[in-house]
Amino acid sequence: MNSGPEPIYDLAVAGAGLAGSAAAAFAAGRGLSTIICGDTGQSYFASGLFDLLGVHPSGAECFLADPWEGIEALRRECPEHPYARVSVKTIQAAVAAWIGHLKNCGLTYCSEAGRNLLVLTAAGTLKPTYAVPETMWPGVAARAEGKKALVVGFEGLREFSAQQIAFVAARSWPGLRPVCLPFPDGRSGADRAPETMAMAMVRQEVRRKLTEDLCRVAGDADLVGLPAVLGREPQGRWWRDLAERIARPVFEIPTLPPSVPGLRLREALQERLRLDGVDRAVPGRIGRIEMADEGFRLRVDPATGAARVLRARSLVLATGRFLGGGLASDRSRIRETLLDIPVIQPDDRRQWHRKRFFDPAGHPVNRCGLNTDGHFRPLGAHGKPIHPRLAAAGVILAGQDWARDKCGSGLAVVSAWAAVNALADSLSKDAGGQ
Repeated sequence: MNSGPEPIYDLAVAGAGLAGSAAAAFAAGRGLSTIICGDTGQSYFASGLFDLLGVHPSGAECFLADPWEGIEALRRECPEHPYARVSVKTIQAAVAAWIGHLKNCGLTYCSEAGRNLLVLTAAGTLKPTYAVPETMWPGVAARAEGKKALVVGFEGLREFSAQQIAFVAARSWPGLRPVCLPFPDGRSGADRAPETMAMAMVRQEVRRKLTEDLCRVAGDADLVGLPAVLGREPQGRWWRDLAERIARPVFEIPTLPPSVPGLRLREALQERLRLDGVDRAVPGRIGRIEMADEGFRLRVDPATGAARVLRARSLVLATGRFLGGGLASDRSRIRETLLDIPVIQPDDRRQWHRKRFFDPAGHPVNRCGLNTDGHFRPLGAHGKPIHPRLAAAGVILAGQDWARDKCGSGLAVVSAWAAVNALADSLSKDAGGQ
């Protein structure tokens, strides 16, 4: 453990996923000295889409056309949901601030006011989302207009079949024509991952040969859809380059993990945090957090080197659920891993899951998490905030099933926005009283 003086920050963020990155970004915008700690490994699973609310009630067969109407209904009918903790104006402000922040990061997102978009997936299904990276937007617009599109798969890229996409999507987008091409990286017969294909796009000869192949098979297609492998640069440099070369719009289709749009998002957010002066202990594992009236003391164990100790006046827990390590379970209960904060959960383990895997009501374990007040401060067993400057953000919050409701990004951003603003106001008030 380091022996020098422990730095004192206004805010420490535990967790470097979307909720943690949003909290750190919003804190920097409020002028708070901030450090973000943890791991970003879940970025590989992120599609890059911005989901606000795609389904309500949970498990409904129809997607929401207007997410804001859905949020109003959810707030009335599900008072335990994190969206019900804040006003609609707060949700709108958080979303607008985040889309603006992404643009500052070099990531332009496209949306239609007051409406969800329908995005073509690697399975050929349609997924509702509120905003998409600009690399996916031409496909959203073209499907709505019924244009002809060529869908391209690549040999060696598993779990992405252009034929399957065109077959499944035939009813919703009859103008799709599939083709499978060799990926022109000189590795004949090799299995390929989206990340390595994206890295190969920097090579001029790869782009030249891909252009030749696409021009040869494009025919009368109005545009061309490819798996989301067109480079890791957040600005979409190679996406634009390819569209110019083939003289047609190009759109990306999200792949199964590992996700290149997720990596773009992670790297763009990290670079922006660096430019905004946010300190980082990423990647790293938070080994211990000590809580006192004056604030928090954290020990962070990095991937290499000595452990780092730091202090902060306030703390945001954005450690995720089971995958992120924010929650863990044994044979009898689910627990929060860093501060042992009470977790809302079924009384008996036998009630965690329903008998049917695809039960329309979902599984109760998916709604477990931390109970909070309107400032997203976790509540103890007594029903009061555990600490006045401790907040939680993201999927660790109770009362939501983000995967089924299709609200993961919005949940992360809205809770981070509300939590950080409340902490910033509290810190400012404390400083003014001194």
